[in-house]
Amino acid sequence: FNNQPESTLNLKMLFSSMYGKEVPAVSYYHYLPFHYGQDGIEWDPSQNLHGFSAPAILNRNLEALQVSELGFVGSEFGKGILQRALRGRYQNVFSEHLRVFSPPIEPELFERESAMNSHPRILYNQRLYKHYGTGRVIEAVHNVSKTRDVRFVVTDPTGERSFERDRLDPHVRQFREALATMPFVDRIHCATRAAYHDLLTEVDLGIAPVKRSALWSMAVADLLSAGKPVLCPNVGAFPELVPESKELLFNADGSDREEKIHAVLDRSFDGGMREKYRSNTRRYSAPDMAREMYQHLSPFIT
Repeated sequence: FNNQPESTLNLKMLFSSMYGKEVPAVSYYHYLPFHYGQDGIEWDPSQNLHGFSAPAILNRNLEALQVSELGFVGSEFGKGILQRALRGRYQNVFSEHLRVFSPPIEPELFERESAMNSHPRILYNQRLYKHYGTGRVIEAVHNVSKTRDVRFVVTDPTGERSFERDRLDPHVRQFREALATMPFVDRIHCATRAAYHDLLTEVDLGIAPVKRSALWSMAVADLLSAGKPVLCPNVGAFPELVPESKELLFNADGSDREEKIHAVLDRSFDGGMREKYRSNTRRYSAPDMAREMYQHLSPFIT
């Protein structure tokens, strides 16, 4: 079982040589370096440093599906773009090996009690990449803060960056510098899962990035599971994350994002609303997903 599909062929050759027989391989697609726009294929900038990474990664991802007995991807959206890429490059399509399996959610999140805040707290639990729409999210919350006393909680899981990564993409540093000047912003780092779970119960609203190639979002799924609303762009896999809460979707260009923020903050968060948000993700509870995974893998377990 390998969650770096670009290494699947190498690993399968290695282990098959070690054991003297073909070893079944299962590849999990946590990310893909592309999506399809109006003009065809578009590359994810964060996986395309120097301009050549993403095409090579895509080729290795497609290669992995040819040599794997099973491939998993987190959403129907992800399955669709992988199948489209396969049809575009190979006469023999290996999509029968491809299954949708969404990442499991820790069951305790569904039972957490919510904190009450005197000032609404809006969470952005995402990497500070420009192509995620980070600048427009900051702008939207800044505008909301002019008429509401809100706190903007930014986790910034990007971490330390090398000189070369900063040179190629200086926007992360620039966003950090801009956030440091805004009095309504709290930058928080969660060092443990317990601290992370506490944070999810202490905020009132989350905002997802505008990532058009998103195969899934654990940040969105976790917050929904804690009973909190998350505004999501109507692109990628995000609509699949809120099947019971379509009112949380905003236009991909962000034109109605501020309106949606105000609408959610004006709503009362009673127990019924929290359960509605949880209903979007309850089927992905870890025990249920473990049983589903066993059913997929049992033919290969001897």
